[in-house]
Amino acid sequence: LLENQRRAFQRSKDHYRHTISYCEENMPILEKRLSKYEGDIQQSEMSKDQAFSMTVGKQAFEQRAEAGESLHRLIRHNQSDSKEFRTLA
Repeated sequence: LLENQRRAFQRSKDHYRHTISYCEENMPILEKRLSKYEGDIQQSEMSKDQAFSMTVGKQAFEQRAEAGESLHRLIRHNQSDSKEFRTLA
């Protein structure tokens, strides 16, 4: 029992070390993405009261939230193992 707990603890330490290493290596990329998201948020705030329409696949949307959810579903589907390639426009 004690040996199993020791191995589990060691695996946890290894996992945390790997996570820290990954974050340190990718920090510049993540910071760059964050700055782009901040610009996207500002653009979204400025255009909040403007008319909106978006087509995802063959479905048209007038609500930003619904369009975003549909786009996320399409992205998740395309990232899955059962990929079906299609165009967004």
